[in-house]
Amino acid sequence: MASAMTIMKKLELNSPLKGIGGVVLDTGIGAGVSYGIGRAYSQHGDKFYGKHAARIAAVGGKLGALIVTGLSGGHATFVGAGLNAAGQAGVNAIALEAGLRHGRDKSGKKAVLIAKNAALPAGASDMTSIGALGKAAPGRGLSWDQIEELAAGR
Repeated sequence: MASAMTIMKKLELNSPLKGIGGVVLDTGIGAGVSYGIGRAYSQHGDKFYGKHAARIAAVGGKLGALIVTGLSGGHATFVGAGLNAAGQAGVNAIALEAGLRHGRDKSGKKAVLIAKNAALPAGASDMTSIGALGKAAPGRGLSWDQIEELAAGR
């Protein structure tokens, strides 16, 4: 029983990143790794590390956090917490990818990327996601004078 409690304590990854600074740092690490994963997917999707960027980040970050925590005697460290945040970004990207794949399968839609200078399919307009929101319904809008006034900050 005592050895089980010792193991549980060593696996406890309480972050030393406390308070507002910790939240900001944790969020910054997660956002930076997520950006890197997205960039690897889009720029290097034809290579191994591009296809598996999320898995590499998840495994590397989580295993790194466990190793650093184990080497520190089970104590939380800044390095371990940073690696854990990076690994969590990878796990989140894997889950997001699975959700997108499942949603596309259920809707019968397919995600397609085309070159910037390629012609769009017939009936498509220049938008980030074909089939996203359609044209807005007519309604009350701002005049150019009102837009310029807002832009000027008056």
